[in-house]
Amino acid sequence: MKKFVVVGALALAAIVVLAWTMGGAQPMRWIEQPVSAGTATGGVTPQ
Repeated sequence: MKKFVVVGALALAAIVVLAWTMGGAQPMRWIEQPVSAGTATGGVTPQ
């Protein structure tokens, strides 16, 4: 189970880095949809 979590985290990090380097902030918008905007920006959003 731990291995799956690590692989998932690495995959997510790779996707974020790829989107960031390929097109700046624009492609990040589709990542912010499933995740809360607070998590994507590093802040905390109240529910």
